[in-house]
Amino acid sequence: MIDDPKKKKIRLDFDDRRTQIFCFILLITIVGLAVGLGLAIGIGLRGGKTKTDPPTADRPETSSPTLTSQPSLSPSVSSIPTITQLESEWIQFGQDLKGSQVSEESGDNVAISRSGNRIGIGSPEFQFLNFTQAGRVRIYDASGKNWSLTGELFGASASDAFGEYVTFSGDGNRIAVGAQGYDGNTGFVKVFELNSGSWEPLGQTLLGDQVGSNFGHALALSEDGNVLGVSANRYDLNGLPDNGLLRLFNYSNGSWAQIGKDIFGDDSD
Repeated sequence: MIDDPKKKKIRLDFDDRRTQIFCFILLITIVGLAVGLGLAIGIGLRGGKTKTDPPTADRPETSSPTLTSQPSLSPSVSSIPTITQLESEWIQFGQDLKGSQVSEESGDNVAISRSGNRIGIGSPEFQFLNFTQAGRVRIYDASGKNWSLTGELFGASASDAFGEYVTFSGDGNRIAVGAQGYDGNTGFVKVFELNSGSWEPLGQTLLGDQVGSNFGHALALSEDGNVLGVSANRYDLNGLPDNGLLRLFNYSNGSWAQIGKDIFGDDSD
């Protein structure tokens, strides 16, 4: 084939600076046309409507929310399930424990050990021998699914009302018993300790010192059974009737010794 001498061949020298500038401008032009064509097509698809931002002056000012760190839950807390108590029910343990005499008032006062395996039941109106209202305390221990009688304590004279109040030490091996009716409601308190299966007196009998004061009306025994609180709710002081009294004792070296001074109520009690 013979080349036409009238036609000139155009050759691009890409190493030439002018050629590089020409190609760059051509590329920018092509990209611009493509972008414009895309926008035109998009506007046509949306019905010719475009969404533009309002002028800066018309925009409501917004502020970025301040992020505060939240305390993280420890694994021990987050792993604890939430339980909703729908119903609670007390189920009787063992047999009914009934009195044996008419009007003995069995259950007038009840004490229970920390473990719940020993209970003391006061019957202040119980007749012992020929002594009316001498009083009695029965002590039961849990045995299998029932209660077994393991001890009985009695008042020594008529109207003692022994068992008007009873309380245990934490382990249930000591029991304090109030007899507020003794000697015209002067009252007394005795403490007993379980020793080789037998309840024996611990220390001396604690006597009230005022007729009608109801010494032994209420009692409290410490966890170890060495500290005893005794109240006399009808104690009179300086012409104030029924002012009330609390007396504390400590057991040491085989006897009870008073701790500090008597604690009295005031005229508003």
